[in-house]
Amino acid sequence: MSALDLQKIQSIRSMLSLQRLHSHWRFLALIVILFFGLVCTVTISLWGSLKQEKELNNQRLIFQSQILERSITRTLESVESSILSLETIIPQRPLDSEHLTWLTSLRERIDHTLYFAPHIRQILVLKEKSVLIDSAGRSEGKTLDTQHIQLDQHRHSRSSNGLIILGSIDQRFVPMTDQV
Repeated sequence: MSALDLQKIQSIRSMLSLQRLHSHWRFLALIVILFFGLVCTVTISLWGSLKQEKELNNQRLIFQSQILERSITRTLESVESSILSLETIIPQRPLDSEHLTWLTSLRERIDHTLYFAPHIRQILVLKEKSVLIDSAGRSEGKTLDTQHIQLDQHRHSRSSNGLIILGSIDQRFVPMTDQV
């Protein structure tokens, strides 16, 4: 073999190695492109599933809040109808101790109302500040502590026809002046 043949063989080898190197680069580029494609696909898939999960959670929260709202509305309507049914009875007779049978029937009606409205804790029937009927059975004959509950009867009496619904009190039962 001549030197010329050796040069041709070496040039062919170098061309083949360049072609191999070039094919390796193409293969490596293909692998990198496929890897980034896979990463992008996984990222888009995860983002889509997280977005769908967030939408489902929002729908659940909306549904639960609607159920809670309906429940609270029904409770308030129940309280209102219970109290209004009692209010229609009270003006029928004066609240004097002479009518003990009427007060007894009113007490029974209050107990019956509370039996079907367990969310009402206590109903008081007052004459001035004196408690005539207490549904809890704790305060009859005692005097209501209007200072503690910030109740001004003169302000309420014109607009409420004598029916006063108190707000939140920081104890279990309505405070009386006779209590410590």
